[in-house]
Formats: sequence, structure tokens, C-alpha cells
Amino acid sequence: MGKASRLDIPVWVLNVARDVERRRFMERQLSRLGVEYEIVEAVDKRAIPPREWRRYSAEEAVRMTGREVSVGEVACFLSHIRLWERLAAGRHREALIMEDDAGVGASLFGVLKNRHKLPDDYERVNFYTDGRLQPFGRFVSGLHRAARYRVWADNTVVYLLTAVGAKKLLERAASLYMALDIFMGVDFSTGKSRTGIVNYGIFPATAHVAPFSSSIRYEGASVRGPLHRHLWHSWFPLLRDLMRCTGLWALLRPAARRLRTAGETRRLKSRR
Repeated sequence: MGKASRLDIPVWVLNVARDVERRRFMERQLSRLGVEYEIVEAVDKRAIPPREWRRYSAEEAVRMTGREVSVGEVACFLSHIRLWERLAAGRHREALIMEDDAGVGASLFGVLKNRHKLPDDYERVNFYTDGRLQPFGRFVSGLHRAARYRVWADNTVVYLLTAVGAKKLLERAASLYMALDIFMGVDFSTGKSRTGIVNYGIFPATAHVAPFSSSIRYEGASVRGPLHRHLWHSWFPLLRDLMRCTGLWALLRPAARRLRTAGETRRLKSRR
């Protein structure tokens, strides 16, 4: 074991049993880094227990986000909930939660080993997000510092969560009506999490999303409402891939972020 293995917190990796390639990817990189970890079986979207579906509210999903949550998104959310329950009820004060497409290196575990340099009030630390971050305070490890979000934050591929934070998340997750990324997001206008937990990012990022195909977003979603909304959710993945091939995605992505942020802010204000 290398130096990175000397952690006093558990490392939990979510993986659907049939996703062998993803599991091997995580095993290779974590073993190479000398990290002790546990593969935790995630909820399979093909076999979601009926009792788990009771958490989901299609009507609330449409009202809040304009569409229903896909089967894959429900399975992903339930997988994380199970780990929150485990952390909240267990003996550990915090844990590192990873999805099986998280690309990580020694820098992430350097931050973990020096997390006493993070703000004292953290309850969740997100190691990767598409959102823009504003670093502050002292350096935690190398060039990495804690950061606040400057736009709507998303992505849950790898994050540090405290037991206190897990309990707060569980209180808000009694009813499931949005995708996990949205649920865990941070309102850029206030800098606060919709879940009530104290959330920070790390800048520069210490993780990335590995290039595996995704079956979570949009697949299996039953979208209600105007025709244009249904067409958008049906064709968006194809359009996105085409734009990536031509380079248009990199040019249009900032504008898309601003539109999404404005939409989320309007929905939150209307709910109040």
C-alpha cells in the first residue's frame, strides 16, 4: 500500500453488479494509488424494489423541474441514499463516496489527508463539478484550496460527506422528485445548498468523469407537458454529441449554464 492508503475514513464505490467494466476501472486505479476501498452494490435501474418507488413523486417532479425523473436517475439517487443511511447510522464521522466512473489521482487523497485545513464547518466537499468555483482561504494540499460555487453546482461523481450532512440529506430526501445533481446543487445567488448542508468545492478539481456511456440522464424519462419540452428531452443527447464532434458544445456550454441557472432560480422563487 502506498501513502494514499493511510486514510481514517471509508471509501465507498457505487457500482451496479452487471457493470463489470466500470468496476474493473475503479479497482485498477484505486489499487494503483494504494487506496483501501469497498465496492458497494448500487441500485440497478432494471430491478428497483417496489417499496423504493414509493419515494418518487412524478407530479412533483414535473412541477419542479418540468419533466419526470428517468428510471436511471431514480436508481442513482436511491443508491446514494443507501450510503447516506449507512453513514448516518454507523460509527464513521465521514466517508468518501464515489461513483464508478470517477477518474481520480493522488491529488484527491492528498486533500483528504489534509482535510483539517478545510473550513471547519464543511459537511460536504465536492471534488468535481461543471460549475464555476471561487477558491478562498489557505492551500489544503499542493495548489488545491476550498472553493465556493459561482454558478449552479452539479455532479456527484465523488464527494466527501459527514455523518451530520448525511442526516440532513436524508431529511430532505423523504420524497424524491428531481435528479440527484439538481437535489445536491448549490444556489449561486446565495451560495447555499438547497439541502441545507454546508457545501464546498475544491479548486482546481481533483477528479473527472471517465468516458463511459451513460444510461442515467433522460433514458426512460416520461416527460409531460408541452410538445417542445418532450422533443427537447428526446433529442438533446443526440444534439449534444453532434455539437461535441463539431466543437460547438464548448462554445455554447457557458450560455446553456446561464439559462439553466436562471430557470432553476425562477422555479425556486416561484415555490417560495
